[in-house]
Amino acid sequence: MPQRKPPKPKPAPKTYDYMLVPKTGKAFCFASKNDNCVVAMLQDAGRSDFHDAELQNATAEINRILDSVARNDTDSSRHLAFVTFQGRLMLVRAHHDQVLTNANDDREVTGALKVKARR
Repeated sequence: MPQRKPPKPKPAPKTYDYMLVPKTGKAFCFASKNDNCVVAMLQDAGRSDFHDAELQNATAEINRILDSVARNDTDSSRHLAFVTFQGRLMLVRAHHDQVLTNANDDREVTGALKVKARR
């Protein structure tokens, strides 16, 4: 009898962090190990003890409001996101761009800065 292959593990969901640039007034969400920037949409779920009818209705209403706000944005390069700050969520209009930080590989950063890598 042939051995069954173990199932492949599911890839981890992509997570994002955010960066604010005060000089430009812009917020950027970027791929990161941190999970501090998420799409501004609430997850709907079936009815249960922890997600009852009142929460289902509130979720639907909040999502309708968020959808309306997103459609009214004249800047198509932005999206609505929730960012965490001091343990609370804040709704922001974020640009979803490639951002490099000191956590990135040195080759990526030196390339973007157009500087020579130190030896």
